[in-house]
Amino acid sequence: MFRKAVEVDPQSIQALYQLARVQVLRNRRTDAIASFRKLQQLDPNRQLGRLELIGLESGQDPAATGEAMVREIRDLLQKQSDQPSLHIQLGAVLFAQGKTDEAEAAFRAALKLDGGSVPASLGVAQVALRRGKPEDALKFVRRPLRVNPNDLQANLIAAQAEMARGRMDDAAKYYEVILSVNPRITVANLALAEIRLARGNAQDASRYAKAALQEDPKVPRASVVFGNVAGGQRRYDEAIQHFQRALEVNPREEYHLGLVAHKQGRAVEAVSAWKRALLINPQFDEAASAQKMIRAAGG
Repeated sequence: MFRKAVEVDPQSIQALYQLARVQVLRNRRTDAIASFRKLQQLDPNRQLGRLELIGLESGQDPAATGEAMVREIRDLLQKQSDQPSLHIQLGAVLFAQGKTDEAEAAFRAALKLDGGSVPASLGVAQVALRRGKPEDALKFVRRPLRVNPNDLQANLIAAQAEMARGRMDDAAKYYEVILSVNPRITVANLALAEIRLARGNAQDASRYAKAALQEDPKVPRASVVFGNVAGGQRRYDEAIQHFQRALEVNPREEYHLGLVAHKQGRAVEAVSAWKRALLINPQFDEAASAQKMIRAAGG
């Protein structure tokens, strides 16, 4: 999610910080250092992420420096509790650490001081999305969208909230706004490709998937779209090629290879592919569908 937000708005300090924290947690030290350095260039106060960067460059524990950052911001708030920006920074740090309740409290404290704060509103909206409350997320992106209908991060949050509510057509409108500002944003192209495919528009789905691949030639979701388009047109050999390409990046795409095998009447191969997908990740998006088809096939 955070990489998407940075991709949508490269100048988003909060999203960039959260991405850097995720990179730390995944032991991607070089990427994290690059993200923290960019953050120092973007953040005029040079506070958010500063201690983490020092810790990474010196070989210290990044988690410890993250906690030090929390302490430092809290110390500043003891003297400057009327500064919304400090509450927002604290919320961003806590959110990246997975401390959702504390993050929300910080963002709401900022809103109490400045009811019109766009970063604070977006922070609360992100908290709502994490908690699986898309309606609340939409409530808190309304003000940022009134201030700037083209706000990229607000549109992204709104789109993801609508998708969570199962309202693909409403989500598509927000993704279209994102692409009207920057047509090269992969996450929006991929989402629209999948939405158009679900609506039976193979031509538009392929167009958006192609745009996504131009920015990231290895993005598996685009290959899945192409595979589904080909499979829907009974071009099974081509579909298999696309799904195998996606499989190189995401092992769970065994599921789609199973679908092709099923359509071709190769039941044993289909069941084997679905079982492999479930073994890799029992909770993937189509897991329930895979389990149902395995039972139907007597597997």
